[in-house]
Amino acid sequence: MTQTDITAHAARRILVLDGAMGTMIQQHKPGEEVYRGTRFADWPSD
Repeated sequence: MTQTDITAHAARRILVLDGAMGTMIQQHKPGEEVYRGTRFADWPSD
């Protein structure tokens, strides 16, 4: 699976990543808006 594949899947659904892949994504320091996407942009949070 390529980075393009992962990006395409992440745009359509929630991905659960484990191990080194999660570490690699965290290096990019994604913000809350990246995790929420457009679908959950207005979802209330604590």
